[in-house]
Amino acid sequence: MVFLLMMNTRYRSIPLLLALFIFMIGVVNIATAIYLIFHLNHYFHVDQYAAAVVDTTKFRHGSDFIMLFLGLLLIKLGHGLFKQYHMSWFWAMLLTVLSILNSLVPPITWHIFGIDLLYLLLLYLYRQHFYRIDNHVMSYQKAIAWLSVFFAIAYGVLGSYFFRAQFFHLDTWVDAFYFTLATYSTVGYGDIYPLTPDAKIFTMSMILIGVASFLTALSVLLGPIIQKNIRGVYKIMSNFSRLNHHVLLCGDNVMTRALATRYTQAGKMCFFLEADPVVAANLEAAKFNVVRVNPEDTEALLQVNMAKAICLVVAYSEDARNILVAMSAQAAGAGQKDNSCQVIVRIEEPHNIEKARRAGAFEVVSPLIMGADWIAAQVV
Repeated sequence: MVFLLMMNTRYRSIPLLLALFIFMIGVVNIATAIYLIFHLNHYFHVDQYAAAVVDTTKFRHGSDFIMLFLGLLLIKLGHGLFKQYHMSWFWAMLLTVLSILNSLVPPITWHIFGIDLLYLLLLYLYRQHFYRIDNHVMSYQKAIAWLSVFFAIAYGVLGSYFFRAQFFHLDTWVDAFYFTLATYSTVGYGDIYPLTPDAKIFTMSMILIGVASFLTALSVLLGPIIQKNIRGVYKIMSNFSRLNHHVLLCGDNVMTRALATRYTQAGKMCFFLEADPVVAANLEAAKFNVVRVNPEDTEALLQVNMAKAICLVVAYSEDARNILVAMSAQAAGAGQKDNSCQVIVRIEEPHNIEKARRAGAFEVVSPLIMGADWIAAQVV
């Protein structure tokens, strides 16, 4: 028993130590990158090899930005290694190899090279400790997406500032940040632009990195939301295929809300059909069931299984729109064998009543005419 306990403790402690180790490596990478970015000239004899130093310095700056980005990613991986996730182990191996290759860019950062090489060996030796499936892959992907956006902005700001002598009217950090945002947003005011081939190449690399980073971030961050909404709509539509004796309402007004309340109290399923997102949100805030489709579209009426509904009440404030929905309802019910839905249309102008009937309305309701008839009956 004691032996098993010791083995279990040892089995748990190794992922913890490797997680702390990779956190330390990430911090060292970030600190080294920041130091090199701001103190790069200390590593070169500028007075003797001026031309070569300029080219080497530019190349080294790119390596420093990569080192900074890798440090951030390595810190993020520490949590996954502590949880013993296999994907975190895989990414730790891959990023450590990239960090080793990046450390060999002159001037060679031997301390990064040695630490990464040792850590890569430890990851390989203790690979059996990382066997769990990460059930939170999307959260990791979101972190990568945000980090890629941060890296793209940092790359643009730092790079354009260090190339500032080769840009027109780029003198300060504010200018660099402004140029980066203007470039990534594709606005391009033209007040700051590259003058030399090196600056043009850097600007092109900015655009490539920015487009890739922002597209990746949008797909990762917005993709699940879009998929969730699509699944929600599909679920609603699939439920309608089995639904019958329900009520469909078009138009948000006092009459339709009163009808929805009474039908719901009577135990009937009642749904508003509304394509306008503002109107739909107001109805949902009032606790009404809303299906975000356009009732003027025949396919939309088929999706909500109109043929099996008790009635379709069309009560927009415009007669023309009500008649158009009635025509769509007539077309949707034409191909249905058991179409029991009664289309009830609200009409305000008397000359439109006959048009609504020809459009397929089962019943036409004119509140103004009904009110006038009621008042006349009371007076007589």
